[in-house]
Parts: sequence; C-alpha cells; structure tokens
Amino acid sequence: MVWIMLEGCEWDEVPLTEAESVLGLKREIRKQLAPKILSGENLKAFERLKIRLVLDEMSEDDYDKRLGILCRDIDISLKAVKEGSPETTPKPLEPRASLVSVLQEFEVSVENPTDINAVRESFNKNIWVFVYLPKGKFHI
Repeated sequence: MVWIMLEGCEWDEVPLTEAESVLGLKREIRKQLAPKILSGENLKAFERLKIRLVLDEMSEDDYDKRLGILCRDIDISLKAVKEGSPETTPKPLEPRASLVSVLQEFEVSVENPTDINAVRESFNKNIWVFVYLPKGKFHI
C-alpha cells in the first residue's frame, strides 16, 4: 500500500498491485479515488458499477476495467517525497518514469530492480505521494 494525499483531504493508502511506472501509479490512484474525483454521470455510473459488483452481476475484472474507463480522462498530477526525509517540498513525478527510476531519484536502493514486487514494496515503504487535480474542475 502506498501512502497518498489528495489535495485537501487526509492521508489514504492505495494498493499498488499493477503499476510499474508513474503512469500505472496514476491509474491505480485514480481508481482508488473514484468516489472523490468523479462527478455527474460518471459518478452515477460508478455507483451503478459498485452495486452490480456487490450483487455479483459482474466480475471483479469487468468492474476494474470499467472503472478504469470511467477514470482515465481525469488528469491528475503526482508529486512525492521520501518518507522521513527532511525535504518538505514534493518533487513532481514524470508520467513516463519507472518506479525504479523514481526510487533512484530519491536515493532509495532496491536489491533486485528487475523484481517488480520488490520495487513496489520499496516504493510503498519509502515514498509518499501527493495527488493534485486540475484547479476548479472537481469538487471534493
């Protein structure tokens, strides 16, 4: 679980299960924050998806795919700090950067950078992520 903070909200944990890059991290964060960042018809569609999942009318894979579609156009930006670092100004994360390169940028070593699960675990333990939405576009 990676620690995230949506601007104006409390810290929350997001499961990091598929991401190998910042772009993948953004996808996972958007899905987790869907109830807070979706609005209008997309929020209604999200509520219907949740109901269908609870009623076993759809598989978790279908739910995940449809939720990804609902959230894909929400443009979030991510900044991060190293956990326990005296640095208080978060650094922007480049969408095309790999999680390994983010860890290297924050001087976090990974024993086996080719083992994505080890990379995710190190990211979870060492990096705190701040999530920013476009100004004036969403109401939280």
